[in-house]
Amino acid sequence: KDTLAAVGLPAPKAGPGVATATSTGVGFSNQLSQDSPAAQTIQLMLAAYLTGQGSVDSYLTPGVSIAPVTPAAFAGLTPVTFSSPTAPDKVPADGTVMPVQATVALKTADGQLVTATYFVHLTARAGRWEVTDLEVSAPPAGASQSPKPTPHPSPTTTEGATP
Repeated sequence: KDTLAAVGLPAPKAGPGVATATSTGVGFSNQLSQDSPAAQTIQLMLAAYLTGQGSVDSYLTPGVSIAPVTPAAFAGLTPVTFSSPTAPDKVPADGTVMPVQATVALKTADGQLVTATYFVHLTARAGRWEVTDLEVSAPPAGASQSPKPTPHPSPTTTEGATP
């Protein structure tokens, strides 16, 4: 009769290579202070995104949609490091973009701590930073080249992803 049977164990395969990173991020040589406007925007946006504390939309560039993780996956968020290719201006010019690598400690409902890294694209508008994109798998293109912040032509849309 037709039956399904295993013919052997899975074949071994080498895992992905290990990227070299600096202590301040993957190609990002500038560490942002946690009280900088850029870091605060990211921290508050990620708290809303992952813990349900506040509205994600409050921190997004107009026209950008990032759905929060629902139900909220974590009970708390503590910032660890924020790194960017260059130091941001104190008052950024409208349209300036800046990628930031954000590493945060997340507390689960049962009290366990996990660390997560997000690559956040910020855009300046009206003298403040807003989140334009959120990536969880890889640094922004060209991150190792330490690009200068440049005007961003139009916002992108990203659907929320689970960590």
